[in-house]
Amino acid sequence: MQSRQVWMPELCGPVAPGAVAALVDGPVAFAEPGGGSVDLAVPTVLVGPEGGWTDDELEGVTHTVGLGRSILRIETAAITVGALLCAQRDGWAVPGH
Repeated sequence: MQSRQVWMPELCGPVAPGAVAALVDGPVAFAEPGGGSVDLAVPTVLVGPEGGWTDDELEGVTHTVGLGRSILRIETAAITVGALLCAQRDGWAVPGH
């Protein structure tokens, strides 16, 4: 209520990466060093686990997003993705810049 948003983001507990597509409507990206820019075209971004995704978990993944040059902790990465998506939604940031 304090942020006066028209919807609340949905936070889920741990879910196997392969099961996420069935839970969301639209494309899914994985946060991965060297990935592309966070973009509203792919508003669902998976972060974690500590230590990074395994090759098996990344198999078949079509979208990855990077969160800068440093490796963020899982809780910081989730907040960063949310802030970047909100900034784009509100016109404060342009994807890829």
